[in-house]
Amino acid sequence: MFSAEDTVLHLAVHQCYSHVARITLKRIYNFAAFIHEHSEQIDWECIVERSQHYRIATPVMTALRLCEQLYSIHAQRYVIEQLLPAYSGQQMEMLTYFSEHNSSKSSGYLFLIPGFMNEVSYLLARVFPPRNF
Repeated sequence: MFSAEDTVLHLAVHQCYSHVARITLKRIYNFAAFIHEHSEQIDWECIVERSQHYRIATPVMTALRLCEQLYSIHAQRYVIEQLLPAYSGQQMEMLTYFSEHNSSKSSGYLFLIPGFMNEVSYLLARVFPPRNF
């Protein structure tokens, strides 16, 4: 039998990655209902540690944010903050600056952000597949 923490992680990953990533209200509701029923038993520090260790912080954070927005089920605030990608704040600051100043010269600095090139390459490959696709 899964612990409360393992169940939270399983449900979060299942709703974001399984079934061609179809996030449905039923899955989000099941996740929210589990958190509501077992909120006293969940060790949120363990959730953060395991999410980061297994590199599933993004689906866990996404599931928790959806629970907040749709069902007003809240995890402890620090949990979502700790699950945010490390470079998201810096990336958002740079994107805001570039959008306000509209400078093509300064937008080259975006490529210096760790992980940014990998994400751009992945998106381009998905949007523009090779001709033999």
